[in-house]
Amino acid sequence: MHGTGSVQYSAACHYIIWRRHHDAEGNPTKNDKIKEDTVMLPAGITTYDLPYTFEAKDYLTLHGYRYEYEIIGIEYR
Repeated sequence: MHGTGSVQYSAACHYIIWRRHHDAEGNPTKNDKIKEDTVMLPAGITTYDLPYTFEAKDYLTLHGYRYEYEIIGIEYR
């Protein structure tokens, strides 16, 4: 690899972050799309943390919603 600061990328990961709502019995009621984005994955990695953190208090509350990632596609270069 030549040059300074150059990074080789091997894949583009497309994802959606959903806020999924549930009623008191735990049945799904609706989904809100919070974010949709693409992140470039560096070459040679085996694990990667997607760039969004879930607040613990938001994960599952008495209001009955939780956040989750949905990977909608990975394009290898």
